[in-house]
Amino acid sequence: MVILRLEEQVLALYKKHLEHQQELEAALFLLLVRRRREVARRRYWVKPWIQRRSFFDDYENLMVELQRKAGADFIGFPRMHPEMFHQLVDRLTPRLTKLQGLTLDVVDPGSTDGEAMA
Repeated sequence: MVILRLEEQVLALYKKHLEHQQELEAALFLLLVRRRREVARRRYWVKPWIQRRSFFDDYENLMVELQRKAGADFIGFPRMHPEMFHQLVDRLTPRLTKLQGLTLDVVDPGSTDGEAMA
């Protein structure tokens, strides 16, 4: 009887140990998640060039600024490399300019203004 009782006590202690260990693991996991969030916090909510976009009324100024200061941002803005973008603009400009002479209202080549497209 004593041995059985001792085994029950050992099992009870072992269960408590396991529960405590699971609680510790959960707490460590939450701490790790919180630290990762702190590390991954954004430096900017809005990138500086986007904040200055209203100052760049002119499309060319915006594109020059994007190429000069933030190469990766330029790729993210039109979703292509600068060389490909300029090649596309060069190829489309004559066609769009030709259409502008007709009765159609055409968006100026290179314009990214939402009002012009509406």
